[in-house]
Amino acid sequence: MCDAAKIGLQDFYNFCNLERIDALITDASITPEQRTLVEGSTRLVVSSHDEA
Repeated sequence: MCDAAKIGLQDFYNFCNLERIDALITDASITPEQRTLVEGSTRLVVSSHDEA
């Protein structure tokens, strides 16, 4: 599970490669560019849940 704002960012270390996970679950604010990046490596699940 990952907040869409974090997709594509780099940090000091790599927690896990997208190719090694079954799917990434994220929120609906994902951009088309981020979607392309993720879908090139693993299945993408976008939550449609709105917080109140």
